[in-house]
Amino acid sequence: MRQTTERLFRGYSSPAPRIGLTFIAGVAVGAALTYLIEPRLRLRRQALLRDKTVSFAHQSLTLGSKLARHTRNRLQGLVAITSDLLRPEGIDSDAKIESRIRSALGRATRHAHSVSVTVDRGRVSLRGSLAPHEAGVVIRTTERVKGVKKVENLLTPPAEEGQSPIQ
Repeated sequence: MRQTTERLFRGYSSPAPRIGLTFIAGVAVGAALTYLIEPRLRLRRQALLRDKTVSFAHQSLTLGSKLARHTRNRLQGLVAITSDLLRPEGIDSDAKIESRIRSALGRATRHAHSVSVTVDRGRVSLRGSLAPHEAGVVIRTTERVKGVKKVENLLTPPAEEGQSPIQ
């Protein structure tokens, strides 16, 4: 009996799921229209819907710009890492080494602006006026910078004891 029933109804699907889905969709559309068109609260509800839509648009634009900026920064970092890996070992431009030294000196001493840095094929010359204990810190910091081969110390102490290196 079961096999006969299966053969008879094979390929036949009940219309009940489609009818139920259509009914629910119709009810939802009707409720939405009633909500927006109902005379007493219509203007308030429309204004609320408009405000929420505008707010969502602004938030989406803000999020989109943040995401674009984040992606751009990530890609720039990826390009920098890739180009660093592809560059032969030990070859850095003098300008790049100088900017690394400037950055490191800015973290090492308060008087980094009084130090003049010259780079020629990895050989660094430091000129300026610094106290002896700061000069030692500056030289050690410079020697640790990537790409520096040799450091030439041309730093001089301030003219008078107790004089600030800022002139």
